[in-house]
Amino acid sequence: MKASTQQLYARRLTGVIDYLNQHLDLDPDLYRLADIACLSPFHFHRVWRAWTGETIADTVRRLRLHRASGELAATTAALGQIAQRAGYDSAAAFSRAFRQAFGLPPSSFRAAQAAGYPPPDHTPAVHVATLTPTALTAVMHSGTFMEIGQAFDRLFLWARQHDVDPYAARVFGLFYCEEGGTSATPYTAAAAMGSPAGYIEDDDTRSLAVPAMRCATLEYVGPYAGIAGVCTWLYQHWLPANDELPGDFPEFEEYLNDPRITPPAALRTLIHVPLAD
Repeated sequence: MKASTQQLYARRLTGVIDYLNQHLDLDPDLYRLADIACLSPFHFHRVWRAWTGETIADTVRRLRLHRASGELAATTAALGQIAQRAGYDSAAAFSRAFRQAFGLPPSSFRAAQAAGYPPPDHTPAVHVATLTPTALTAVMHSGTFMEIGQAFDRLFLWARQHDVDPYAARVFGLFYCEEGGTSATPYTAAAAMGSPAGYIEDDDTRSLAVPAMRCATLEYVGPYAGIAGVCTWLYQHWLPANDELPGDFPEFEEYLNDPRITPPAALRTLIHVPLAD
């Protein structure tokens, strides 16, 4: 496929990603999505699956359940309200779908998040080491942690547009500032991947870098909605208990597996807190 044709596909599908994220409460309309992508409705669903590895129904279901996990972790919204926003007619149907995806019913998931990190039967292992510098290609994000997936989707389409396999690259999230301490509070952040050879900054991406620096690193296994609690524990407990201060670089994370095909309970994330010298 010519580079110009790849760019055309990527830009058209990026518009669909933006629309889905902005209209997640609406049921997807194949004809509307095909129109946004400037593709025939007879072929749109095949193009989407070829480029994303998911059907539109799979994408919407994943995005809605991801949002629901954040609402369970960070709000007191009623289960029925969360179920309705996730596209389910009843709390029972939502509970079945949520349990299938997350391994716990919604009420148990909410209770586990409210109990804080770490759980009673777990002793976190934090390692301190000097990391090597890493050049990054990034799409910037302004919004909540639970909404950063839209920026990653745009980044991965950019990668496909440039003949780069995004699922073979190292994938990072950099979190520059936040206005609160939960997964539902606003961030300025970057969705990033290791820069491909010959990368030059363009209108869609920014060139960033993780410098060589000493970091405290914890590997967290579980849904992304639980990361805020892990960070709270690191800052409130681990840093002072170990006579450490945070350094002059934002907290960042490396995502070790693909959330499209990995159960949320099995997602692995390296959480890095830069340390002062």
